[in-house]
Amino acid sequence: MASARSTSSVGSLGRVTRSSLQFIILLCICRPIHGELTYQIQESLGYDDHIEFGLSVDPDTSPLAGRQDSQLSGFLNQLQSEAKWVYGPVKALKSELNLSGQRYHYLEPKQSSPDQKMKAGLTAFNGYAYQLSGRLDYQFSNRLPSLKLGYQLQRQNRVDAAYDQRWQGVELSWGRIVSYRYKRNWFDDEITKRKDFQLVGSQLHQLECGLKLKLWFKKPAQLNYLLTLRDYQPNLSDLIWFATGLSQVGRRFDRLHQLTWHQPWQLNDRLILQTEVFYQRNQGNLSFYHFSIRQTNLLAFYLWQPGRSIQLTTGGRWLTQTGRKVENEEDFRRDFQWQIEAELRWRLNQKFSLIADYRWIQNQTNETVQRLSFLNYVHNQLQLAVVLVN
Repeated sequence: MASARSTSSVGSLGRVTRSSLQFIILLCICRPIHGELTYQIQESLGYDDHIEFGLSVDPDTSPLAGRQDSQLSGFLNQLQSEAKWVYGPVKALKSELNLSGQRYHYLEPKQSSPDQKMKAGLTAFNGYAYQLSGRLDYQFSNRLPSLKLGYQLQRQNRVDAAYDQRWQGVELSWGRIVSYRYKRNWFDDEITKRKDFQLVGSQLHQLECGLKLKLWFKKPAQLNYLLTLRDYQPNLSDLIWFATGLSQVGRRFDRLHQLTWHQPWQLNDRLILQTEVFYQRNQGNLSFYHFSIRQTNLLAFYLWQPGRSIQLTTGGRWLTQTGRKVENEEDFRRDFQWQIEAELRWRLNQKFSLIADYRWIQNQTNETVQRLSFLNYVHNQLQLAVVLVN
């Protein structure tokens, strides 16, 4: 009976989401009398040879542990539609309404070996997502940043009902100087005990401050600080309760500090370089989830002509997890990740554009246990997309 109810729920939610996608397309055809309506429809096909939907807190219990071929691979077909309506009743006030929908459809290659058949099941993550958001923008004067108030509703449902969830959030910001965001998500099933924090609801508060500076050669740079306070629902399995120390505190609470630095360098009308420095530190009431991340990126953007460009990004990422012990001379787990990405955008005409994106990631860890060798991996992602805009 439970399975039948789950199937019925997924089917009804799928019909609702498909209806929302059709409504977006209808909005694209029918223009409103007041305001400006823009739309975008994107169809893409991507290949990913290292798909993860969240690992357990204990890598030994992961279904990937101990396999010779631990990487999940498959193709993903996505259809994304977005409609935006902007209306300004008076000069100082502007309103914006966004409606978007997305369909996920995984295409699995044929499985031959028993090991491959065990890891099949990506089609369980087929599904839909849609979002409704609105924003009011009030401009006090031409010399001061505008005051913005936004609200967001989001829904996701997949074939595997364990991932069905909803989000809602509000945002209040004053230009790019300071902003506050509140976001809450909850799953349809909040009774079943889950094996991962990614499968339980949570709520967060975010405070962000930004500052523009001119330092080297008087080039403008952006410095941002972000504070995130987040707590999670307690419907977790016994494995999580005892492995992480959750049994002593009852509920997980995180405090995340993030600092980012962006420094663009415009060399000429066509070439822009940008350096990025990123630091993140998470602390809370569970030392098991204490970590710090340092990351540096170098980005190069070249514009052939309007609508035709290429962007190259390379960077390194250092992850230190002070709450994860390792069985070697080091006290805790350290990961290093190297990434290279290339994106090509080519506008065919006023309506259609092509996007090609390739990403290569290599992760290395100081874990030496053979069963955890899957934490050393190479990750390839390739995506081709066609975009239609009005």
